Amino acid sequence: ARRLAIGLAAIPGLEIDPERVQTNLLFCHVADSAAAELASRINARGIQFYDIGPELGWRFVTRYGISEDDVDYALEVIASVVDDYRRDPGAGRSQEKRAASRL
Repeated sequence: ARRLAIGLAAIPGLEIDPERVQTNLLFCHVADSAAAELASRINARGIQFYDIGPELGWRFVTRYGISEDDVDYALEVIASVVDDYRRDPGAGRSQEKRAASRL
């Protein structure tokens, strides 16, 4: 969990103090009103966590069997989605709509 916390803290717009992480459960605040939208986009890319809302932020849980590679992959996806959103907030929505229309 600490590796995840350190990685999340390095992503601009995400707020977490890795020193406060004591268990496999961690909360990350999103310094943006689009937290739910970002969470939806990240979940759509296969990274599972919960958007608890503005007070608690995003809730992550690591467990036995989650490898360092898994954490690194999750961080890559999260950083990519956040960066893409910052550059063009509407881009992901149109891609998601196109993907949904193919189903």
